[in-house]
Amino acid sequence: MLSSTLQPPNVCLSRGGDTAKRKRLKGEAAARGDRRCLRAEGLRSVSGARMDARAGPPEMTAPPCRVAEAPGCPHSTPHRGLLGRASTGEVLLQKMQQLLTRNVSVAVATSGSAPARNSTDLQVLVAHGAQVRWVPMQQLTGGILHSKFWVVDGRHIYVGSANMDWRSLTQVKELGAIIYNCSSLAQDLEKTFQTYWVLGAPHAILPKIWPQNFSTHINRFWPFRGLFDGMPTTAYFSASPPALCPHGRTQDLDSVLAVMEDAREFLYVAVMEYFPTTRFRRPARYWPVLDNALRAAAFGQGVRVRLLVSCWLHTDPTMFPYLRSLQAFSNPSAGVSVDVKVFIVPIGNHSNIPFSRVSHSKYVVTEKTAYIGTSNWSEDYFSSTSGVGLVLHQRAPQGRLGPPPVQEQLRQLFERDWHSRYAVGLDGHTLGQDCVWQG
Repeated sequence: MLSSTLQPPNVCLSRGGDTAKRKRLKGEAAARGDRRCLRAEGLRSVSGARMDARAGPPEMTAPPCRVAEAPGCPHSTPHRGLLGRASTGEVLLQKMQQLLTRNVSVAVATSGSAPARNSTDLQVLVAHGAQVRWVPMQQLTGGILHSKFWVVDGRHIYVGSANMDWRSLTQVKELGAIIYNCSSLAQDLEKTFQTYWVLGAPHAILPKIWPQNFSTHINRFWPFRGLFDGMPTTAYFSASPPALCPHGRTQDLDSVLAVMEDAREFLYVAVMEYFPTTRFRRPARYWPVLDNALRAAAFGQGVRVRLLVSCWLHTDPTMFPYLRSLQAFSNPSAGVSVDVKVFIVPIGNHSNIPFSRVSHSKYVVTEKTAYIGTSNWSEDYFSSTSGVGLVLHQRAPQGRLGPPPVQEQLRQLFERDWHSRYAVGLDGHTLGQDCVWQG
C-alpha cells in the first residue's frame, strides 16, 4: 500500500495512521500469547511516536500492498481538532508503551545526534523495556541516520518519508508504502535494520566487508516476485550509503538511476530538496549525476520529465538556479520536455509550529515503476547518509477489477499535486522570495 500524507510511520504501516488495523493485529497477538517483535528505524520524537497503521484517508489499495494519503495535506480534510496538536503523537507513544506491557519486543535504531539522545520519549520507551541504539553515523560515514522504516513480526513493512515526530503525523506532507504479510521482503529489510543495530553497539566499527548473514539475494537484478492483491509484482529494497550495502544489496543511487533509465513515456519526481551538489560537505562539490540522468531521459529517451520540489520557510534559495537550469533544458520543438514546479503547503494559522508545513515526500514514478525512498536529492544522501528505497512494479491482469497497480496510484497522486493550486511554476517565483503560500 502506498501512503501519502501529512503523517508518519507506525507499526506494520505507512507513516500515516491506521490505528484500527494496528490494534487488531496487536490484539490477536496478545490473545495468542505470542512474543511479537517490532523493529523501528529512524525514530525521532518530539511529542510522541505512533503505533497504528494507516497513512491517511483514502485506502487506494488493499493489503498486502497499499498507498495512502495523509490528513494534513492541502488536498485532504483534517480531522477536527487534530491538525496542529501534539496529542496524536502522544497517543502513538502511549500505544507503543502498551505494546511493551504485552510482551512485544520493540527495538529502535536512531540517530546518534544530541537531539535523539536527549529525547524524553525514547527515555520513556527504554523505561518500559524497549531496546534503543543510537547509531554514530557522523563518526562512521560522515553522514546521519536518515532512513525511516518499520519491520513488524518479520511479516509487515512500512517505508517512507515520515519521521517519528508528531508534526509528521499532522503538519508535514509525507508519502510511504505499507506491505502486509510478506515475510520475504520483511526479513530482507530487517537485514538493513541489523546493519544499523550492530553499528549502534558500543565501540562498533564499520566493517570493510559485511558478514555473510547480512547479504541478500533480493536486488535490482533478482527482485522478489509474487502476487500482491492478485497482481504479479516485483519488488526490492535499496540502501545507502555504499558502506552500508552488504553483498547483494542494490545501492540506493543505482536503483534511482535504473528506474529513470527504464522510463519510456514519463518520469515524475517529487523531492523536498534538489541540489546537483553536496549539501553538507565543505567545500561544496558539484555532483550532476541525477541532474544528468533527468536530462538524458528527456533528450535521449524522449520521456516527459516533471520535477516537483518542496518550497517552504527553510528552503535554501541557492537551489533555484539549478531548477531554472534544468527547466531551461526543455525544448518542445526538439521533443525535449522538462517541467519544474515548487510545491508550497499553506502555513495558515500554524506559524508557531517550527519545521512544519512542507511536502517531505521523496519518490519517483514512471509508466513502469514506482520508487519510494527516504533521501533528498543531493550527493550526501547517497554517499554518506543512511537511506532506503522500495522499488515496485505491478502488472494488472487483463479485465481485473479493483485498485490499479502501485505505479498507477502514484502517478495519479503526483498529477493531482502537479495540477493543484499548491504547485507553482518557477516563472512565478523570484530569486530570494520566501516560499510562503500566496493563495
